[in-house]
Amino acid sequence: MSYHRIPGSLRAPLVRGAAGATIVLVALAATGCSFGASEHDEDSALVMEFFDRLIEGDAVGAGALLSDSSIVSPAALDDDIYAEAARPVEARVTVVTGSPSDASVSVEYRLDGESEPREIDVRTTTAEGELRIAQWGDLGVYFDGQGVPGVLESAGVTAFDLTTTDSLRLLPGIYDFEYTDEQELTTIDPGGGDGEPFALEFPAEASTIEPPAGAEMVSKIMVLHPVLRTEVADDAQAEVDRLLSACTASGLTGSDCPSVIADGTARRAWEGAVDVSSVVWRQNEPLALVRGDGVRAGAPFTVNFSWPSGPQEVTVDVAAAVQRDASGAVAVDFD
Repeated sequence: MSYHRIPGSLRAPLVRGAAGATIVLVALAATGCSFGASEHDEDSALVMEFFDRLIEGDAVGAGALLSDSSIVSPAALDDDIYAEAARPVEARVTVVTGSPSDASVSVEYRLDGESEPREIDVRTTTAEGELRIAQWGDLGVYFDGQGVPGVLESAGVTAFDLTTTDSLRLLPGIYDFEYTDEQELTTIDPGGGDGEPFALEFPAEASTIEPPAGAEMVSKIMVLHPVLRTEVADDAQAEVDRLLSACTASGLTGSDCPSVIADGTARRAWEGAVDVSSVVWRQNEPLALVRGDGVRAGAPFTVNFSWPSGPQEVTVDVAAAVQRDASGAVAVDFD
């Protein structure tokens, strides 16, 4: 603790002991201070400055107090994203433990719009001679987007790209997110419409996260299950139907048949050997997203046909890249 001059009114009288020594009796105010507590004053001050910046919505300023920017995702330091979050409105340090260069500071804080306080442990460390925030015990939220391009937006800003990263760590607060993709081909709405926004709180506790429709928590990972938007699936299905008709007319070979069909059914060397009138296609499952580069869709088909050796039945996985052309219309490029 720090020492302060004691006003005259608080000074106790001098008492002389039997040996003639002078003893000074001092009355101390009940301030909650204890000997040795001052060694953590800087840690407490740093953490409170960190929370002051959070309260002000100054994400960039809060980030400047971190020992390493990798503690959080880049989106954490976007003032536009943090401005829309339910962030702290008040905070106080309750306990400090550890050494001055490596302390754990317990903070009680309250989020905007919430009445119940929350608690968080913030660790400090000395980095390049400066006291900095090292972490606050948050490993973030991990995602699996099932190999489909997509992003999570917050406040209209891309907060997380599912194709390039796997975890999201943000400053303390509650954020609203929405799944989208640049070409508006996919959605996490199981019905194929616009997905509903969903909230995530940081620090993140996997056991308390309520995933949105079209997602689930598997262990500590939020697994998103994107699907084609309804109108995109309809357009893509129409392209598949057109392809199969053209492929049938060409006897399951030739330029009108993608290689996956021609190689899986009639060998190209047998061109013209298939009885076109005998070809019957059966789609075994609805067209669905499949993993790969970009947005891809596919479905298994069974085709029956006859050629000189007799009737044949072959299952073919038809797959294609789905995108939008310059006009915005859905375009399908088959393998």
